[in-house]
Amino acid sequence: AQAAVLGHELTSDLGRVQFHLGQTALALDTLDRAISATADAPSRAPLHLVRAEVRSARGDLAGALADAERAIAACSQPEPDCYLLRGQIQSRLGQAAAAAAGLKQGFDQTGSVVLEADWIDALLDAGQARAALERIEPQLAEARLQSSWLLRRARARLALGDTTPARGDLHAAISEINERLSLVHPERALLLDRGFALALLGDA
Repeated sequence: AQAAVLGHELTSDLGRVQFHLGQTALALDTLDRAISATADAPSRAPLHLVRAEVRSARGDLAGALADAERAIAACSQPEPDCYLLRGQIQSRLGQAAAAAAGLKQGFDQTGSVVLEADWIDALLDAGQARAALERIEPQLAEARLQSSWLLRRARARLALGDTTPARGDLHAAISEINERLSLVHPERALLLDRGFALALLGDA
């Protein structure tokens, strides 16, 4: 049994390596054959997860979503990555409400702070600003670095028509980002957040 598990892990790793080398067709073939040859669903779960990544990269979002669903269903305790990938695929398919529900499910089961942040983003994308705001406020009260949460609160406030407080959040987020941003090696995530905040302020 241990040898079988090791074989599944090695095959999923091989498929992932082929994928990252740009050999997506070869990776897909490797994973297809491994999934067909694997009898039990839990052992197929990591293979489905990697195949979901490959299919997503190739633009087969429906196939990728089906694989992500299979990976989650096959595990008694799915890893946060499974829920994150499924949520990302659903978002790309325009299924923001389904993404929010699935990410909440993942957060409830794992307690992952990354899943919680993605869940809140999905709530905002789904137009559920008030529900998102209820989750954002406690985060802001506790966070030492607040810019990303200020951006989320600004999005929620804009959606609810609270323009003036939203603009205050955006200016506060930009101020913090400018203080944290290195001029020598600027962090990509901070640059993106600052650009997004400026865009929300109408400064394209």
